[in-house]
Amino acid sequence: MVELQGPSRRRRLIAAAVVFLLSFAFRALHAVDLAPSMGKRGQPGLYMSRMYDDRALEMMLAGDGWLYPANPDPARTGLLARPPGYPILLVAIDRTLGRSAYLVQLIQNVISSLASVALLLLGESLCGFSVGLVAALLAAVAPSLACGPALISPEAISALLLLAASVLLAKGAAAGEPPLAWRAVAAGLVFGVATWLRPNYLLLGAFLAVVLSLASRRPRAAFVRLLALPLGTLLLVAPITYRNYRVFGAFVPVSINGGITFWEGIADAGGLGFGARPKDQKVARLEAERQDDERYRSWWAEPDGIERDRRRYRDSLDVIRRRPLWYLGAMVRRMGRMFRYDLPDPPLVGSRPPDEPAAAEPWDDELGRWPAVLSPQATLSPGRALSVLRPLARLLQQLERFSLLPLALLGLVLVLRSSWRLALWIAAVPLYFLLFESMFMLEWRYILPMHYYVFLFAAAGLLWLCRQLRARVS
Repeated sequence: MVELQGPSRRRRLIAAAVVFLLSFAFRALHAVDLAPSMGKRGQPGLYMSRMYDDRALEMMLAGDGWLYPANPDPARTGLLARPPGYPILLVAIDRTLGRSAYLVQLIQNVISSLASVALLLLGESLCGFSVGLVAALLAAVAPSLACGPALISPEAISALLLLAASVLLAKGAAAGEPPLAWRAVAAGLVFGVATWLRPNYLLLGAFLAVVLSLASRRPRAAFVRLLALPLGTLLLVAPITYRNYRVFGAFVPVSINGGITFWEGIADAGGLGFGARPKDQKVARLEAERQDDERYRSWWAEPDGIERDRRRYRDSLDVIRRRPLWYLGAMVRRMGRMFRYDLPDPPLVGSRPPDEPAAAEPWDDELGRWPAVLSPQATLSPGRALSVLRPLARLLQQLERFSLLPLALLGLVLVLRSSWRLALWIAAVPLYFLLFESMFMLEWRYILPMHYYVFLFAAAGLLWLCRQLRARVS
């Protein structure tokens, strides 16, 4: 699967530029589609976005540091609702460019477009330049990857970190050689940074240390070096864990949002009869009734957030112990949904630009404190300038949506026939998402980084089909 000779440096740079521009174009179109709902009830993930923004405001207005609040209060467990990394990014944007959700979108579009370029580099290292380029072009067009950066949430930008770590580890992977020690250390630190954004990456380094060592021709040597992955993650996460213990007197590795997604996963699987509920507000409401504490009704993370989170874990595990096969079936169905590229959510690019102007800023009551350097119309101008391409963009996404899974399956078979070690290496990150995310409530944005790796298989399948067609024609 690996090409013997790659293109010139000039062609690689041109390819990277094309991938970046195409990725940014599709992301800009999706940002325009979402603009009319920004700050309104119809905005996807509005509740989540406000939660991140509230924490960023606390850092700026209350004088809170990156980790420690100005006035630590063990009763304010809402501090543990999410990792601190994404609010820190919002603060950095607010203080340098101004307070604007549209600026956040624009920056995330740039970062996500760089993730497509990172996929090009990863594909070239593992399978050759052609596979890397086709995979990157598929990622540029994909609805989930293009729509994700428009949401005010960290999943889209965390994908770049996972891909950067994979690029560090990929040197020699196609030949089954273990990575150099310094590359493993650097990748482990990158996984640690990613965990500051999303807590579900906490165990990724340990999982990859096992799987990638199995994919190596020297598994023992590879495993010793790959131990740097979980160690690097723990090293960078340790300040968060220490903060949590100092302020709250409890062991909380990163955050307390795992229990509620676990419990909502029980509800999503059909466990309403066990008392599980599918939405954050419904969970909080039922807990207020059961514990006879009206304070619980307003927020799932505060007060008593640590104990409530642990209770949700206990309740979820109790249900699973009673009905293990039932929940295993639910996990398998979720795994299948992860590859349902034909589902309507996330949406395709609209066939025409929205008629409504960009909505008022979310959180505009604080907007005047940090005026943005660019207006909403300016940040959305790239997508509006590309409006003439909307029908073509939508057509490309429709074609990819229905062909991606067959291409990926074909590519998986082809790579397995060529090298099962390489196939396992490429599939390692998707396997992590399949095994761990399927236990929890599933949303398409949670698994967004996984798809970049799937596109490597799809690219291999597409190139094989093109070669077969060319051979028949000639």
